[in-house]
Amino acid sequence: MHQVPLEAKVRTEHGKKGAMHRLRRAGNVPAVLYSKGSDNLLLQVDGKSFLKAISHGSNVIVSLQIPNGGGGEHLAMITEIQRDIYQKNILHVDFHKISLKEKVRATVQVSFQGTSQGEKDGGVLDHVRREVELEGLPLSMPEQLEVDVSGLKLDEAIHVKDLKVPEGVTVLTDGNEIVAVVHASRAAVEAPTSEEPGTAQSGAKPEAS
Repeated sequence: MHQVPLEAKVRTEHGKKGAMHRLRRAGNVPAVLYSKGSDNLLLQVDGKSFLKAISHGSNVIVSLQIPNGGGGEHLAMITEIQRDIYQKNILHVDFHKISLKEKVRATVQVSFQGTSQGEKDGGVLDHVRREVELEGLPLSMPEQLEVDVSGLKLDEAIHVKDLKVPEGVTVLTDGNEIVAVVHASRAAVEAPTSEEPGTAQSGAKPEAS
C-alpha cells in the first residue's frame, strides 16, 4: 500500500443531525479515527480531498494531518465508507490508526486480467470471489491482487491458494475456495435434448380425445 496525505479537522459538533447536514452541505465529510488504547477522535475531512485520496482505491495508508488539537500526524487505514442509497455521496468515514511495525488485516480486491481459453472455446468465466482477506505489515500489503485467467480452459478453476501475494503477507481466506472458474455456456447446458423425458418432439401428433 502507498501513503496518501489527507488534512482533517477535529469536529466540535457531534451527535446532532442538523450539525451533520451543515457539515456535508459545506462539502465536508464527518469521520472518526479509532485508536487502540486511546480516545477516538471525531473528525471532518474535505470531501473532494478525500475522493482524490481514494481515486485509485480505498486500500491505502492515509497520513492524517490534524493540526487543531488532533496531535499532528496519524497513520490510518480506511475501515468503512458509508454512502447514501444512490452510492453517490459519502456520508461518513471510519479510520483505524495503525503502526507501520504492526501487522494489519485488510480485504483486498481481486482484479482479473486477460480472456480465458475456455471463453474462446465458447465457455463462460464465472468470477466467484472478488475479494480476499490478507494479513501483513501495512507497507507490504497490496492494494489489489491481479489474476491472469488467460490459461483457464473449460471446467478449470483458480483457487485462493493459487494467488500470488507479496513476501511476508498471509492469505486468511480459505485456500480451497474458488476465485474463478470457466463453465460451459449456459445455453449449451440448458438446451434440451430429444432423449429427455417429457420433451415435445417436432411433428408429434396430439393424442386423440
